[in-house]
Amino acid sequence: MERVIADTELLQKLDGGNKSVVVCDASGQVLGQYLPEDDYQRLMYDWAFAIPSAEAREAARTELEAGGGFSTIEIAARFAQIRLAWKQKP
Repeated sequence: MERVIADTELLQKLDGGNKSVVVCDASGQVLGQYLPEDDYQRLMYDWAFAIPSAEAREAARTELEAGGGFSTIEIAARFAQIRLAWKQKP
């Protein structure tokens, strides 16, 4: 990956590199996103661990085939119940 050296003006816009920023061209077209290093590392870590392993996928498939787990319809119905209960709270 190519490196860009931030000058003083850019560092001020990025709050010294501590602020997430959407980078646009003069017409407002989004060119990309800037994330501080800690945010980037956390995102990569979360993403890497969000992908289930082949063993985990196989175990889930086996459980569902054996009648365990819940169908998508059952999960959606439960979420609807929770949402309704949440809206009824004072």
